[in-house]
Amino acid sequence: MVSPTAPRAAALLFCAPVAVLRGGRGPRGPPVAGRLCRRAPALPPPRGSRVGGADPSRRRPRRLPLVASAGAPPPSSPGGADASAGPPPPPADNIGAYNAWIAAAQADRNAAASTSSSRAAAAALGTDKDGADAGGGGGGWALPRTAPPFPHPSLFHDGAEEYAMAATTPPSAAYVGIARATAAAGLFAPCMVGGLEGRFLTFLAAMSRASRVLDIGTFTGYSALAFADGVVGDDAAVVTIEADDAAADVAAAAFAAAPAGHKVRLLRGDARAAVAAMVAAGEVYDLVFLDADKGNYWAYYEAGLAMLAEGGTLMADNALCSLLYAPDDPIRASLHDFVRRVAADPRVEQVMLPVREGILLVRKVRAPGG
Repeated sequence: MVSPTAPRAAALLFCAPVAVLRGGRGPRGPPVAGRLCRRAPALPPPRGSRVGGADPSRRRPRRLPLVASAGAPPPSSPGGADASAGPPPPPADNIGAYNAWIAAAQADRNAAASTSSSRAAAAALGTDKDGADAGGGGGGWALPRTAPPFPHPSLFHDGAEEYAMAATTPPSAAYVGIARATAAAGLFAPCMVGGLEGRFLTFLAAMSRASRVLDIGTFTGYSALAFADGVVGDDAAVVTIEADDAAADVAAAAFAAAPAGHKVRLLRGDARAAVAAMVAAGEVYDLVFLDADKGNYWAYYEAGLAMLAEGGTLMADNALCSLLYAPDDPIRASLHDFVRRVAADPRVEQVMLPVREGILLVRKVRAPGG
């Protein structure tokens, strides 16, 4: 899931949509829906207490400082490096010093309205990035009819994602195995969600206490396994759909080898037909993840909402590729149309996360009094 307009490093593990999915023929015969990825040259393997003493319930609560006190010894990083390297933080017991730091180090930095913090503040005030009234009632700007120009292959400056990945719990051997098997099979490795987003999916499944997940677009199994590592309950299950047999073969082998792989049920074939059958059967899911052919996102969205449990979440991956894909790419326009339709849907509320190439999170709005 990379921008077709500019090659990306293999570490940016996302899927680029293929245009044949909009009514064309798949690489192996009849028209198909679901995730299909172009073949690419093989990529190199990734680099990869018990409380004693007095009864704690009788102890007086202790006010904790926001940060370590000025006299406390600095902690060390797991790698042995001194975490205090660089300018020391302001003293925790002196709010005046903290405010002075804001005035000295942050006011000028944010004055040009070019930081994320200053843009968020402007949106909260109902102004645009230059301070003019945006007419939105506070809370941002309306989506334009067509996707705005965005002459960048990535949402982030070089180094930002690498830093975020380094600060994230690394993937286990099962995920490294999926990446290596994907490259060995000659499949397009950027179609994988990768370590950063994969860990986010695991977190989301665990935090929401999800027990049933629908993953539309398996590719080689990274996202499905990430959900399987997060779902809870003895009957927890992840149902995942893949149209490309070569990708599904890699995924099946990965599930068989992974500790949580027994929770995954892999379906092969047309995702449109599969989800229609699920809706007809009355299936219910706590999480629905859209990561298949982008031209059919609205159909998957409608089916996903129909199957979404009370309090459940639907996610659409690659949602900000409406900025990243080439201006003449029809999938760019299709994604932008999808995002606009979701934003205008009175049945839901949503938040767009700029994680990797964008994840749109959606949940149903509860009826008044519900």
